[in-house]
Amino acid sequence: MNQRKFICFIHIEKCGGITLHHLIQNNLPFYVNLRSWYYWSNEPGKYFTKDDLLDLSRYLPFIQGIGGHTTRVFAEYEEAIENSIIYLSFLRDPIQRYMSHINYQRQVMGINWDISDFISDNRFDNYQTVRLAGSEDVLEAKRILNKKIDFVGIVEEFDVSLLLLKNSYPEIFWNVQYERKNTTEVKKSTLNFKELDKDIQNKIVYNNRLDIELYHYAKEEIFNVNKMKYKGDIDNDLEYFKRKNETYRYPFFKSKLLLLYRNIMRYILQPIFNRSMRKRIN
Repeated sequence: MNQRKFICFIHIEKCGGITLHHLIQNNLPFYVNLRSWYYWSNEPGKYFTKDDLLDLSRYLPFIQGIGGHTTRVFAEYEEAIENSIIYLSFLRDPIQRYMSHINYQRQVMGINWDISDFISDNRFDNYQTVRLAGSEDVLEAKRILNKKIDFVGIVEEFDVSLLLLKNSYPEIFWNVQYERKNTTEVKKSTLNFKELDKDIQNKIVYNNRLDIELYHYAKEEIFNVNKMKYKGDIDNDLEYFKRKNETYRYPFFKSKLLLLYRNIMRYILQPIFNRSMRKRIN
């Protein structure tokens, strides 16, 4: 592989990831959005390893980056490739992310979750902390944000995050305009946190107490500090960005080519890797 910057996007569920995958690939055409081969992707050992990356890079020596629910900061991808790696991730208000997760599973995935059953399933507790640290160790997750993650975005300040991303890596993210993807429609069946019983609300907050701590730390100690380092007038740039993005569409022919590339990855190459990864895990 050539000596160049390599992107690794740590995609946490319901944190704007699909929109970001398309944005990244608009800048880096040979970026690969990895598809999960295991449904409960936060469980120990169910991730894309450095050996998997080494195998993938043999098939795709021109690969420019990877991202998905199966990527991990602690997987030591640096040992698999010759490139330096830029790790990036987006965090979201934990309560909003949690509610979005259950609504997506109910309305899109067709899983008939009752709210009481969902909050009793600890696979969804402190989801962002576990994704980063590999366990419910918020101190380790904070350390990773400081030492390993090169860029931390905030979903609630999505457009500002993109301006900061471009400001940090203009040679890679030369265009951060985007089309919003994978937005879940608000339906009558949508569960709203404010409408839940107080006991349920308290349980959800308790289930996400480490994520709440991590989110506030990331926003106050990392994200807001980066905002102060922004080169230029961020308010004016943000206003211009929003206005321009209202009508932005990805280039037509480029989008079609990238769709073809994604389908080849999804339906031909990815299943090959998924089978080998299942064998390795099982």
